[in-house]
Amino acid sequence: MANMTAKMVSAYLTADDFQHTLLGEEEDVIETGMGGLDNIDHLGLYLFFFDEDGSYVHIRTTEYVKIPENLKEKIYPVINELNLNFRWCTFVINTDNELIVKMDAILDMDTCGEECKELIYRTVGICDEAYPTIMKALWA
Repeated sequence: MANMTAKMVSAYLTADDFQHTLLGEEEDVIETGMGGLDNIDHLGLYLFFFDEDGSYVHIRTTEYVKIPENLKEKIYPVINELNLNFRWCTFVINTDNELIVKMDAILDMDTCGEECKELIYRTVGICDEAYPTIMKALWA
């Protein structure tokens, strides 16, 4: 069922001329992204559909900001503050010292395409808005 949801979301995005690619053996992952933002050039995203009834999506950005090892401790308070301020997304440093942003949502099968597109826009907008704060914390 997860790949059915992914295919329904893909069909919606295709009808809306929203560039994306279905990935995975089961075609249950969507890769997409947006460019030309105010503060960042491009942000890639993955949408994962993996529960049995297809009503759940996990969205994760590609590397958003590379955090130098010597600045990790400096950025943690800023990440905590961003997580408090932006309730839709969670900012996380992964094991490769890359700052990524992720979110989870429950979907309605009748509107899953529209919902996922809105979640993509929200994620990208939050990342773009937070970027100057992150850069200031790292390099000021």
